[in-house]
Formats: sequence, C-alpha cells, structure tokens
Amino acid sequence: MDAILRREHAVAGGPWPGSDLPLEVASVECWHVKCAVSEAPHEGGVSSWGPAQHPTVVVRLTTADGQAGWGEAMGIGGCGEAVMVAIRTMVAPLLLAGRTSATANSLAKQATDQSQAASSGGRAAHAHLVTDIEATMRRLQQALHLQGRYGLTMFALSGVEVALWDLAAKAHGKPLCQLLRDADGTGRARAEPRERLPVYASLMRYGEPNSVGAVCNAVKEAGFGAVKLHEITEEAVAAARSAIGAKMKLLVDTNCPWDPAQAADSARWMKNYDVYWLEEPVYPPEDFTTLRGACTAKFDLPCVCEISGETH
Repeated sequence: MDAILRREHAVAGGPWPGSDLPLEVASVECWHVKCAVSEAPHEGGVSSWGPAQHPTVVVRLTTADGQAGWGEAMGIGGCGEAVMVAIRTMVAPLLLAGRTSATANSLAKQATDQSQAASSGGRAAHAHLVTDIEATMRRLQQALHLQGRYGLTMFALSGVEVALWDLAAKAHGKPLCQLLRDADGTGRARAEPRERLPVYASLMRYGEPNSVGAVCNAVKEAGFGAVKLHEITEEAVAAARSAIGAKMKLLVDTNCPWDPAQAADSARWMKNYDVYWLEEPVYPPEDFTTLRGACTAKFDLPCVCEISGETH
C-alpha cells in the first residue's frame, strides 16, 4: 500500500489505473445529505449507536465533457456542514488550480474567487486536467497539511478522491471494482484478473453479547469472509467468535478507549479469540510507541491506528 501511495507514474509491467488519465475536471459540487437508517433484521437488540438518520456529504465532480464522478465523505458527529465548507473553500480551489506546488498565499485570490463561485453548490468556472489521481491527492494533502492530516481535512479530501476514482473507472469504460480488480498491490496490471475481492462487514457497537452474536451470525450467513467489531468487552468479543466459528477473520476497532496499560490488558485476552487486528486501542490513536510495544511486540497482535480516509 505504501508503494502505491508514493507512486507518481505508471510502473513497468502495466500502468496503475489511476494514472495516465484524461480527467478534465470542470466543477466540484457537494451536498450534506441525511439518510434514514433502519436496523437489518436479526435476533437481539439494536445498536446503541443506531441513529434515526445517517448524515453524509455527497460529492460530484463534473468533467468538461459532462461526465460525472460521485464520492462520499464522512459527515457523522455533526461535522457534515463543516466538511462541505472544507470541500468548497479548501479542496475545490486547489484541485481546480492544478499547480504542482501550492501555498496559501499564491492561491489566496484564486481560492477566494472560486469559493465564491462554489458557494451556491461548489461549481468552479474552469477545468483542470487530472492525469494521475495519486499524484493529485499528494499535491492536495501537501498543500493542506497545515489544516491537518486528520479529521475534517481528510474527510473532505477523501470524498473528492472517491469521485476521482469513479471518473477514472468511467474513463476506462468499466466499473470501479473491475478497474481495481485488474491491478495488483504494486499498481502493475495483473496477468490474470481476480475473480473476487475480499471485504469485511463493519458493525455498529451493540454491547450486549447476545446481540453481537446474532448480528455476527447474520454476517456469516451473508457470505462475508471477515467481520469487524466495535466492541470493548471480552464477553462481546467472545460472543462474536462463537457465532462466526474458528475460520472467519475477526477484527476489533475499539475507538481509542484505553490508556497503554489497559490496552495491553485487553490485547492479552483478545489473543484468546484469535483477533486478526486490534484497531485504535489507545488515545491518542497515533501513539505508535504504545501500539508497537504494548500490543504488537508483547502479544504478537497487530495493533493499528485508523489509516483510511475515515479519520487520517
């Protein structure tokens, strides 16, 4: 993955599908959307996280020839409006400016002009040619590093990147799942495309062991190869393992509840349930020393911070 994130050009053996593209992005639009949420049918109680509505930010990039790419950015916890403003006033002007290196001062006037144009929906007046998604996203992250490599800034960037990948798939004339299927982990074209891509089901937090077991059983019946919990008690993790059996992968994301000593104690009992990885066990989540020492080294249990577009 690191090799992919650091690439700027196609590599020998076949181009990475996010490079060598003719994406002439002409406008960036976004909307704060609240979708009704219903619990999937299963035995047991509902999640304590279960809101009546799920807020999200929908992003649309439109090319000069009218092609639309759609993306989605996190909007939970009341941050949807802020993420939308970040896309319109921070990310969109930089994306459409298309500079190799950008600073706040050099783009201040252009950002202001385009932000005013974007205020009614995020549209900008001119197009910018995106030829390499990875290089473009690196440029945007570097330009916005003072605004943070975490939280709202990354939410906004992620929504735009998803939309760029949607456009890339359309440029290649195939669904995005097929576009990614045909490349290997280094970005080279695969000799034989994969027939299946592994995915896991990421669950809400239920707390009550019977509910956890019931939902995990439903996930197993649906054909998933792995399940990720957001539980923090041994009883809940034990119920999950009992429900899915010994062969299915079990991942646990605890959302930063513990100090280093508590994380080490929890990693100890999680080994009993063959947890594949333990995610965000400590606060702050980027406490790599604790992740490496208290969990990974002592108990041979991979401990990670959240490194996707969700928060980082």
